[in-house]
Amino acid sequence: EHPDPNIEKYPAEFILDFGQAYSSSEERQMHTRIVTSPLYAKALFRLLEKSVERYEGVYGEICER
Repeated sequence: EHPDPNIEKYPAEFILDFGQAYSSSEERQMHTRIVTSPLYAKALFRLLEKSVERYEGVYGEICER
């Protein structure tokens, strides 16, 4: 299970922070923050899930490291 240090969950909102991390440094550079309701977070999850399923149907399973 991967930890999710860049996703904060509160009763009324989800906060998703996006950025970059490099293997040569432990420092992360955050550059985008999305604040959304639980309803829209779930809708985004379902949209991404369907998109990944379609992608894998065409190109094969995505290998997780």
